[in-house]
Amino acid sequence: VEKLGIARAEGERARADVVVALVAADVPDAAAKARALGGHIAVVSKSDLAAALDQDQTDQTLAVCAQSGRGLDALRARIGALLLEGAAGDEEVVLMRERQVGHVRDAVDALVLARAALAQGNAGEVIASELRRSARALDRLLGSDVDADVLDRVFSRFCIGK
Repeated sequence: VEKLGIARAEGERARADVVVALVAADVPDAAAKARALGGHIAVVSKSDLAAALDQDQTDQTLAVCAQSGRGLDALRARIGALLLEGAAGDEEVVLMRERQVGHVRDAVDALVLARAALAQGNAGEVIASELRRSARALDRLLGSDVDADVLDRVFSRFCIGK
């Protein structure tokens, strides 16, 4: 059973867009071991527990701490960059969970309503509301927040009461 599990894991690894090799910081030589696993990104977790991580933590290895959040933004950015590199080809994006499909559907629905409101000459507030609803749906999908500055730049051409 264990051999079958390992074979299945290796098959999934071969199909993966991004492989993160993760080793806990309290393991001796954690950074080198994470790199030796051969993933796209080598990560040392629990970095708050290690008195001193390997000094060779360069672009090859990320140190993260889930408890404090240290390094997680860099990890997200690195994963995102790798996914965007892969998206440059003709590959389709596949949504794996019903939750993801729902968020994309909500975002598209709001954009359709915003487009219709614009075509009908509705007030800018109506259009802005639908665009914000779409952005919130995408935020839920991506796990991030739309910066108010982005919305301010988008709506700088409209006269919208706040």
